[in-house]
Parts: sequence; C-alpha cells; structure tokens
Amino acid sequence: YLGTFVFALGNGTVEAVVNPVTATLFDREKTKYLNILHAGWPGGLVLGGLLAIAVSFVNPGVLPGSLWQWQMGLVLVPTAAYGLMLMGQKFPVQERVAANVSYYEMLQEFGAASCFIVLFFVVSGMNQILAVFGVPPFSMAMQLGMAIIPSLLFAFYVKSAGRPMFILLLLVMLLLATTELGTDSWIADIMRTVLQSPTLGTLFLVWTSAIMFVMRFFAGPIVHRISPLGLLAASAAVAAIGLLWLANAGTSAAMLFIAATFYGFGKTFLWPTTLGVVSEQYPRGGALMLNAIAGVGMISVGTLGNPAIGAVLDSAQAAEIRQVDPALADRLIVVRPGLFGESEAVDPAQRALLARDLAASTARAAGTVPPEIPAEGGPTGRTEAHIAADKQGQALERQNQLLADIDARTKQATLAKIAILPMIMLVCYIGLIAYFRSIGGYQQTVLLADPAGVPPRH
Repeated sequence: YLGTFVFALGNGTVEAVVNPVTATLFDREKTKYLNILHAGWPGGLVLGGLLAIAVSFVNPGVLPGSLWQWQMGLVLVPTAAYGLMLMGQKFPVQERVAANVSYYEMLQEFGAASCFIVLFFVVSGMNQILAVFGVPPFSMAMQLGMAIIPSLLFAFYVKSAGRPMFILLLLVMLLLATTELGTDSWIADIMRTVLQSPTLGTLFLVWTSAIMFVMRFFAGPIVHRISPLGLLAASAAVAAIGLLWLANAGTSAAMLFIAATFYGFGKTFLWPTTLGVVSEQYPRGGALMLNAIAGVGMISVGTLGNPAIGAVLDSAQAAEIRQVDPALADRLIVVRPGLFGESEAVDPAQRALLARDLAASTARAAGTVPPEIPAEGGPTGRTEAHIAADKQGQALERQNQLLADIDARTKQATLAKIAILPMIMLVCYIGLIAYFRSIGGYQQTVLLADPAGVPPRH
C-alpha cells in the first residue's frame, strides 16, 4: 500500500506541474497542445499494457521475484528517461504571474463554491485511506462539515463564490471522469468476463488507448473548426453511443471491438479539452483552477464514480439471482450500506464458499466413482451416498455456471447505464455553446499581448 501511495504522490505531482507548464508554453493554442500532451497518457497505457501482457507469458522462475513486480517495475523505465530529459531545464514564469495577477486575485477567481467541491472530495479520499487501516470512516455529516467550515472561512477571506461556469465544469468533470477513467477500470474486467479471456480483456483497453493516442494529435484542426465546446459536445455524444453499443454487442469479439473503437473515439478528447477550456477561459485562476478540475476528476473516480458503478452492478446481479433462483439468492445476497444508502449485493465470502464447495465436490467425486465399467444390467458398485454426492455436485455446478452467466450479462448491461453520464454531459455542453453564442461566440481570454502585437483580452 505504501508503495502505491508514494507512486500516486509522484503521479499527482507530475500532473500538477505539466498541465500549467504546457498552458504557459503554448498560451495561444492551449487546447491543441494539452491534447497532444495528454496523448502520452493513453500512449503509456498501450506500451505498458503490451509489455505487461508480454511479461505475463514469461515462465515463473525465469525472472527473480514475482511477475507482478516486474510488471510494476516497467514504470521505472519512462521515469528514468524523463528524469534525464528534465535535468537542467528551465521553464517560463506561469502566465498568471507574468501578467501580474496577484495570488489573492487567483483565489477570488477560484471562489468558495469551488473550494467546497474540492474539499469534499479530498475528505472523501481521506475516508478511503482510513478504511485501508481499519479506522471507522467519517459519516456524511462529518464529511460535509469538514468541507463547509473551511469553505466558509475561505469565502470570508476572498469574498467570492467563484466563476459559475467553472463550478459547472467541476460538476461535469465528475461525470466525465467516471465516463473515461471509471469505465477504463471496468471495461477490461467486463470484457474478460464476457469473452472469458484475460488477454482479450486487456487488449480492449490497449485498443481504445491506441485510438486516443493517435487522435489527440489532431485536436488542433478540429478545435479550429468547431471550437473546444463543440468538440466536447460531439465527443460526449459519440461516447454515449459507443457505451450503448458495447452494452448490446453480445459476445462476438469482432462486434465488441467495433463498438470499442466507437467508444474510444468518443472519450478521446474529453479530459484534455476540458483542461483546455478552463485554461483558456480562466487564466487568472492560474495553476490552481487547472489543477483543481483535474484533481477533482481523479479523486471522484475512486470516491464516487467506481462506487456508483459498483452499486448499480450489485443491485442488477442481486435482482437477477433472486428472480432466477430464490433459494440461491437467500444464501448469497446480503444487504449492505453504501455511499448511496443500503442495497442488495452478492456476499463475496458466500460466493467464494460456493466455488470452494464445487471444487471439493469435484475432487470427492473423482476419488469415489469406481473406475471399472459394470456389465450391462449388473451392479454398478455405486451407493446411495455416491448418487447423492453426484446430485449435489451437479447442483453446485449449475449454480456456479448460473452465477458466471449472470455476472457476464449484468456487467455488460451496466455499460448502458453508464451511457447516461455522457448524455447529461452533452446537454451541459450544448447549454454552454448556446451561452457563448449569445455573447458573440467562444473566445479565449488572453492576459498578455503576444510578440506579434495582439492585445490581451480580459
């Protein structure tokens, strides 16, 4: 856990630095170059995924240690490369600082409402850390209090609620992050279950990441034609269609890959273009506002997005098991509290016990069935105990197969419910497009005149 925690600190630090640096270096084409920068993210997933698959084929014992350690160790290669590349490099002063926008003005641009949203998810993240160490989590009332009180003090200090459109984008980012990152973490597992192949499941993630890697280099011309908000609206629509297609593609690998291709195109531009819109509209907010929206996106996936997807899946599985086999449901299903209240779910311990019973029954049958074939009409050598054991084994096998089928079916169907998120995003983006059209069209806010003499626009 500590290793993963330190790794996350490093990852977060890189994210906090590289986005504002890119926006400063390319202050007239922020969305274009933030998309190119973020091509490295799916590019790393492609390369890392393929290398991880390759390492998994190495026979145990060939390499010292465990294979998973070598898979994690692959991260050290780009880390060392970037470390060498950055040694001795100097970067320009951040755009806000160069324009003499004070730190206090940056805080005013951010505002108390944005502060509350960020703090709430930070506290939610702390809750998850406490759970790892067995510490009772904060109640929802405590979480709200720990976010509201500092936000009120912040409001008293800055005397600003923040920019309404930025607050809206923060809330939309909750949906966006779940659509992209939350689905990324689920889709490989879903496809492993549907196709019954761990390698094919990983290749789905590699394939959609490859699409994102290539397409993000073409964001500049697209944004030039339809504006960043137009690109976000189109992407949300395509992502929703892609998720619906994946949910209804059945178990055909070819059809699933076609649907995954569509989904990959849809999610390609969402994250970096959102960062581009924030950096173009709120340069006075400096690195704070840019990192706030990225941070909320990453935290909310673990504290809100994945738990929400899990709750939807658990409820769907429990409902189908109860409908198909009520007796099995009574054994497996429990009611447990969650972020969204109490809900029914399959008890993992009981599910594991059922699988263990099947394994024990299979082993027992292998040792008790007489190997000889009796003469026709002669004694079989089988006792009533043998027959009862056979029936029990058949029942266990049927129940385990039933659960496997329901697992695959409900996991895939869950993608259709996730598609609601990009649909809501689409409505929000269309609203923002209409707003900008009412004031003359989307334009970037510029703090500093460029060398060609183009004046700033506040």
